[in-house]
Amino acid sequence: MPFFVYVKIPLDGGQAERMPALHEGLERVLAAQALGELIGWGGSLSAPPGGPGGAAVSHHRLDIEVIDQGRALAVLQDALAGFAAPDGTELHYTEAGRAMQRVYAGARWAAATPSTATSRHARGPGR
Repeated sequence: MPFFVYVKIPLDGGQAERMPALHEGLERVLAAQALGELIGWGGSLSAPPGGPGGAAVSHHRLDIEVIDQGRALAVLQDALAGFAAPDGTELHYTEAGRAMQRVYAGARWAAATPSTATSRHARGPGR
């Protein structure tokens, strides 16, 4: 049964130019271990459109479908760190019906906490 995971990468400091290489690297890592695939990506807005000052793209979002969530999360954390993910990168997933996240900062991943995301995809059973 596949699971849905997504990554939010802050786009400050010239990160946008690095995204194509990051996509390719994550796709290679997931395929090499037969764990899943990158199914989509794009900009994530900092605020809802039409709000004060409008919305600006502040994160790049990667949508990923994985087969073995536990192994995939460990592999994604290692791969993102290896690809020099910036501080503030978030890894979102669902565990036991609860939206969870891990945040990368100071060259390490923080412990899992309830997700702070205001919305997330639900792509079927187990997510």
